[in-house]
Amino acid sequence: MSTLDESKYCVEEEELRKLFVELLTSSTDARKTVHPSFPNIIRQMSSNDAKLLNIFKPNELYPLCDVELLDEKGTRMMLKNNVFLPEIQSLSEEQKSLSISSLTHLGILQIPFGIHLPDEEIYTSFKTSSSYLSLLQRYDEKSLFIEKKIVKLTSLGELFISCCFNNSVNEART
Repeated sequence: MSTLDESKYCVEEEELRKLFVELLTSSTDARKTVHPSFPNIIRQMSSNDAKLLNIFKPNELYPLCDVELLDEKGTRMMLKNNVFLPEIQSLSEEQKSLSISSLTHLGILQIPFGIHLPDEEIYTSFKTSSSYLSLLQRYDEKSLFIEKKIVKLTSLGELFISCCFNNSVNEART
């Protein structure tokens, strides 16, 4: 009954309410493994976190980057952190960045150190974004450094997806 107790905090947010409904459904399915931390994870999520997480598939890597300012001594200063490159219509760059940080903190996503996608085009396409173009109005392009990264589901995140996102979404994922 912990799931029901936890759900009372999130009933106003449609995305979170759906996650709790799916979690309750999964808890009655003997084929599914439901981790006891899932109700608490949902309670700590925002609706933006749920929207972003909805696009993640098991074993998929997603492009992410940081934008840093390099001074003349080579020192880096972070300008933008965890810029999630895939487009999600209902979320701004800042909202996606916050959700990546939150979901990483919750153990659902991970950002492996030193790994990026081999397709450079994905990262260079960021240079045409309004966010990057606004940085160019303030800084010289030579002083901007794009740190290429990836983000992916953790093992716990894959289990969470399988329990908390409805079957039609999960079937569309594979």
